[in-house]
Amino acid sequence: MLAEARTAGFTGPVILEHEARWCPDAAPISAAIAAAAGLLAPVPALCRCA
Repeated sequence: MLAEARTAGFTGPVILEHEARWCPDAAPISAAIAAAAGLLAPVPALCRCA
């Protein structure tokens, strides 16, 4: 998933508002992925509701 995030162009801080509103169940998972990637917030590209 980290590769997917980088492929999607998320190489710096991203906004977590999307998941806070639409993906509360996914937020803890993507927060862990973001932390592993060195980002400051979850990666919306990994959201499964899209």
